[in-house]
Amino acid sequence: MRIPDACLLLEGTFPYVRGGVSGWVHRLIDLHPHLQFSIFFLGADRRAAAKRLYDMPDNVAEFREAFLFERPSADELRPAPLDPGTASELAEGLESVYFAADGEARILAAFAFSDWLRTRGKSVRFGNLLHERASWDVLRKAYALWFPTVSFIDFFWTCRIIHAPLWQMLRALPEVPHAAVYHSISTGYAGTIGALASRREGAPYILSEHGIYTKERMIEITQADWIHEPQGHGILAGPTRLALKNLWIGMFAFLGKLTYESANPIISLYSGNSRLQEEFGARAERVTIIPNGILPARFDAARKARSSQPQPSACRIGFLGRIVPIKDIKTLLRAARMLADALPDARVSLHGPTNEDQEYFEECLEMVEDLDLREAVSFHGSGRIEEILVGVDVLVLTSISEALPLVILEAFACGIPVVATDVGACRELLNGRTPEDKALGRGGILTGISSPSQTADALVRLARDHELRTTMGAAGFLRVMQFYNEKHVMSKYGALYKSLQGKGPAPWQA
Repeated sequence: MRIPDACLLLEGTFPYVRGGVSGWVHRLIDLHPHLQFSIFFLGADRRAAAKRLYDMPDNVAEFREAFLFERPSADELRPAPLDPGTASELAEGLESVYFAADGEARILAAFAFSDWLRTRGKSVRFGNLLHERASWDVLRKAYALWFPTVSFIDFFWTCRIIHAPLWQMLRALPEVPHAAVYHSISTGYAGTIGALASRREGAPYILSEHGIYTKERMIEITQADWIHEPQGHGILAGPTRLALKNLWIGMFAFLGKLTYESANPIISLYSGNSRLQEEFGARAERVTIIPNGILPARFDAARKARSSQPQPSACRIGFLGRIVPIKDIKTLLRAARMLADALPDARVSLHGPTNEDQEYFEECLEMVEDLDLREAVSFHGSGRIEEILVGVDVLVLTSISEALPLVILEAFACGIPVVATDVGACRELLNGRTPEDKALGRGGILTGISSPSQTADALVRLARDHELRTTMGAAGFLRVMQFYNEKHVMSKYGALYKSLQGKGPAPWQA
């Protein structure tokens, strides 16, 4: 039986979630019909995976899944009888992982413990981790060393909750399909099991990150209300009050570091994210950039329709995206008021779903009324982007956070210039990343975050200058054709798979 060319390790995405990373995974597989893939999906529980939202491509030879936050079975929770030798090795393994001298020693210990469980420790159950004397001793020692001012009960249950999905992940390792290359689309649980499978098979391992998983988990955990923390008074005031959240953050930071040390190459969408990867432990010499792309031909008809139109008497500003706080629609509306004062005939149309944050959408509608923008601003809901862009002269993006927004590339494919905040990959998309890319010229104007005046100034400048719009739109079109054509971008992954086949895992020590 042919071994698949690549096994994709996916956490909470394809085929159960629509769009974003899931869409990227589907296109990656679809654009490499000559390659055979296997998929290992890691989810929270089966209820969230009740319905597949994507059909499985024909070149997926095998699909397997594991669910990390389901309650272990009664048998798994019951300690297995261990002979003295196994019990002693379990104690030594736990001690070595939790009390390693430094991060590198902990990675080695984690690899060794995983190898031991897979070979000699097969009889160990989660119940042994919960009830063996060795586990209790490790827990008490960790508490005394690092968390003496926190309630022991809170610490105990936090550790239990943290360790349950880790155990499920380790137990799922034998189910990861064999493959010539392993490829995860995040660090975290998927990245860790990818690193372990790579080690098990003696096969190379690739990591791609669209967002920086460790950073995203840090933000999520800091804001989480499901992690119990003691009230901030008495001896528990200050940093100690966040000890249990820091326990979670530390776990994800360690999984990220283990993943980075195991993967080569480590792929980022743009240079800003590659710098973050290095901050979280990735080696600079392993980090490379492969951006996302689009299929420009999809917009040929829209571009031709735009070019055949007579020059509009008033500039048409378009926003395409979700009406949610992270897109900072309120800054756009304030800028629209300034634009209307300077150019009363200019129009701003917003296209995208309004039901993700109904309260925020209603606040935006109130702002339209309060700013007297009923004639200048309109909301249109979702629609076919190719049709929408035919009626747009300038695309505007006022987000406070982005990765690599494809809507900018889609506007470029139609020859439309862009005004965008300087977040994520927007600077590279508008101005170019490499010297060759920068030589094409600017495809739009960058603005500061939450700056209505800068946004308005940029829009007024482009609205008044048809020649500038044409020049910037042409530069954007050349940029998307040369550097962001999806077929060319995705082919780099196929070339990577081919070049890595037959090679072993990346050396994790310098």
